[in-house]
Amino acid sequence: MRLPAHKAPGPDGFTTEFLRACWSTVRQDFLDVFQQLFELRGRGFASLNQAMLSLLPKRAGANALNDFRPISLIHLVAKIFAKVLSLRLAPKLDGLVSKSQNAFITGRSLHDNFILVKHSARLLHQLGAPRILLKLDLARAFDSLSWPFLFEVLRGYGFGSRFLEWIAILLSSASTRVLMNGEPGPPIWHRRELRQGDPLSPQLFVLAVDTLGRLIRRAIEVGVLARLHPARAIPAVSLYADDVVLFCHCSAHDTRVVREILKLSGSASGLMVNYTKSMATLLHCDDDTATTAIANLGCPITQLPLTYLGIPLTLRRPSAAQLQPLVDRIADRLPTWKAGLMNKPGRLALVKSILGAIPVHQLLAYAPPRKTLRQIEKIERGFLWVGRRAANGGQCHVN
Repeated sequence: MRLPAHKAPGPDGFTTEFLRACWSTVRQDFLDVFQQLFELRGRGFASLNQAMLSLLPKRAGANALNDFRPISLIHLVAKIFAKVLSLRLAPKLDGLVSKSQNAFITGRSLHDNFILVKHSARLLHQLGAPRILLKLDLARAFDSLSWPFLFEVLRGYGFGSRFLEWIAILLSSASTRVLMNGEPGPPIWHRRELRQGDPLSPQLFVLAVDTLGRLIRRAIEVGVLARLHPARAIPAVSLYADDVVLFCHCSAHDTRVVREILKLSGSASGLMVNYTKSMATLLHCDDDTATTAIANLGCPITQLPLTYLGIPLTLRRPSAAQLQPLVDRIADRLPTWKAGLMNKPGRLALVKSILGAIPVHQLLAYAPPRKTLRQIEKIERGFLWVGRRAANGGQCHVN
């Protein structure tokens, strides 16, 4: 099943490790449940489809509701049922979802999205074309997805009635209790949303949100939106789950059309854009035209570099100053007060598994300046040999 063995359990208290250890005892009960589900007899499944909602802080010092990420701790039986459906769906996603959406699809990477947006922005800048880069924020994306819209999308993709019934059983019988100070509250029955923590939810969300990219491309094909360049095929949209980047002309007409497309998509799917958290970046736009165009969107204007998918997006190779936060983040992870209790093999393991892993995400997207690499190497070397941020000459030894 490929489910992790040591994940936090749901309301039943069981993990997949328990299932493997006690399979000979519980085997027949599990097979009976799945036989009923296979026959589309979902009555009573609600008792096995409960979840506890735990709030994980997104940042240090979190004290507001928006500072926490909700994660559903799902009943083991429902999680396995969702995993079975997910394993059936996963091989089909690459052929169904457009290439502009790369989240949760085998063989695709978030770095593909970043490189696509970086190259598109750089090319438009070099061509001197007045364009707008829109980085959109979908408000509570997983929590807002409309189920009727989702099923219409799945039917449009050609999914059979039995598969749709299985998904309907999984969604309609779901309930959640919010954990407050370790105590579960009253059950909340779901009428929309996809649970974060459900193995099937990311794949269903990707299929649903891909319709936004198709709407944008269709608008360009029929001439409602102008092509980004008359002779070059420059992608106008990039999607990674709910991270959306759009390029459009810096004109009142195009921004008005984009706003209407986003409104149409949001009213159908429930995925509404939060314009106050969205950002517009101007590429060769004069002030008068930009003022009129941005007024149609109502989102703040920002300058490059900006952060996209956790990576600084610039028109040129990022400088050492722009990558200094990455160096500082590595330095902040040094457990200096524990270093005296660790021997060199222990510090080496920490350097490889933690300090060396932090910059990988960003360094896969671009070649960093040598100064940045030297700073990172200096921090790792100093911690390895003397347990501090820097090591003086004569303290580093090679066996």
